[in-house]
Amino acid sequence: MTNGKIHITSVQKRTIQEKKRRDEFGVDEENYYSEPEDMFEEALKLINENGLTEKFEARAYNIVDQATESWGHFDSLQERYEKIYGDFIR
Repeated sequence: MTNGKIHITSVQKRTIQEKKRRDEFGVDEENYYSEPEDMFEEALKLINENGLTEKFEARAYNIVDQATESWGHFDSLQERYEKIYGDFIR
């Protein structure tokens, strides 16, 4: 399950970096957001397949909660989260 941990950690780091960079410079490239969204989806898939959803729920929630609204990034992450965990409630 190391790959799942690596994916979720990578997504968390990328989300934080993305938010800081966007706040400072602004980002106007769709792939800047779509790549971590795809990584998040892959991490959730691995987590679910290995029966670890409960263990990673808080981390997955935090990724979505900290996401920017730019390019529909928050909505995309929320949609992926809800496929595994159900409604995302702030």
